[in-house]
Amino acid sequence: MESIYKNWPKSIGLVSTILFAILFIWLFIDPYLNIYIWFFWLNLPILMVHQFEEYIFPGGFQNIVNNKFFKTSNPNFPLSDRLAFILNIGLWLLFGCFVCFSKGICLS
Repeated sequence: MESIYKNWPKSIGLVSTILFAILFIWLFIDPYLNIYIWFFWLNLPILMVHQFEEYIFPGGFQNIVNNKFFKTSNPNFPLSDRLAFILNIGLWLLFGCFVCFSKGICLS
């Protein structure tokens, strides 16, 4: 489990690319697509790209939080690999629930 906590950000570059592809295919093949729901779903791979740049390229987010913000000498406290995994994956799940239970928003 520890390797999952340490390596999860490495996979989200590929996962976000696959989600972008699925979303754009969905956009062109579904004539009854609610565009507002599609834009809601588009935020998920964008969030993943943001997390990829925080943790992998250029990275350093965990060190900045722990060393600069909380002024600790421990590079894995208070934001540990496990906590970063739980918070970020939890955001994906929470976001997915919001989109799945929404009925779309009409802005007109």
